[in-house]
Amino acid sequence: MNSQAGKGANRKSFVNPRSGRLHMRAQTVTKILPFQYKHDTITKKKRQVSLMKAVIQRVLQAGVVVDNVSRASIGPGYLVLLGIAAEDTKETVERVVKKLLALRIFADENGKTNLSIRDVGGSLLIVSQFTLCADTRHGNRPSFTTAASPALAEALYEYFIALCRREIAQVEHGVFGAHMEVTLTNDGPFTILLE
Repeated sequence: MNSQAGKGANRKSFVNPRSGRLHMRAQTVTKILPFQYKHDTITKKKRQVSLMKAVIQRVLQAGVVVDNVSRASIGPGYLVLLGIAAEDTKETVERVVKKLLALRIFADENGKTNLSIRDVGGSLLIVSQFTLCADTRHGNRPSFTTAASPALAEALYEYFIALCRREIAQVEHGVFGAHMEVTLTNDGPFTILLE
């Protein structure tokens, strides 16, 4: 038997059924040593990038109250809850606004969702909501570390509103950073999350 690391050879005999002769057959036995399967593994955690989230609710009416004072209200259209993340840029805003205005979730004359907010002349109520950036993967208390800083969030929020006003006649909004009471009548209900 050859003395090789982890290998050996055994011989087994068998009888050929046709000739009746005895034959010897070499059988290779491979011995797997423990160290051959031990590998150092390096786990690389991918950095999770959180981007803007917009919760779009098709509404019959919606409004915002701050300190018992009505600050904004709309009729048929969208209530948009907007969560802005630390990684967001103006390009992110432009992409989300483009998708928002192109969504076809209003019914046509046949009752099918084929019309966009531009097609029906709907209104927009945009409310900043950083809690949409919550990370709930660990523990029971949400983490908001991926949310944008107040300065960045407010700048992108204002930019979001400005882009919408270029194409929608009535665009209302909440008060950035304030405690708000948001009321709505969801039509459907019909709610979509854009990311």
